[in-house]
Amino acid sequence: MFKTEESQEDFYLVECADWQSIILSCSYTEAATIALKEVIEKLGKNAKLSLLMNIKKVNDSDDKIEFLHVSEVLTDLGYYKLAKDLSSLSSFFLDKGETLH
Repeated sequence: MFKTEESQEDFYLVECADWQSIILSCSYTEAATIALKEVIEKLGKNAKLSLLMNIKKVNDSDDKIEFLHVSEVLTDLGYYKLAKDLSSLSSFFLDKGETLH
């Protein structure tokens, strides 16, 4: 993977669960989608996911980091059932002021 000076794309570092990926892309969201697709294609059922993924533009003087819900990225990739299951887990684990007793 390489980038020319004229390229409108940037390198992004995408992190989720126990993996990282460097992606050449035009946006944070596109980088996340490409990275997750590659991980799922390579690792299949062994791919580890977390509720969120973070994306940072490499060589950017700004320390901006974007966070995306993995369930939304899965939906973009067409993994609707997995996205729904992960979203349900997210709802279960996030504190909504209710007790589990």
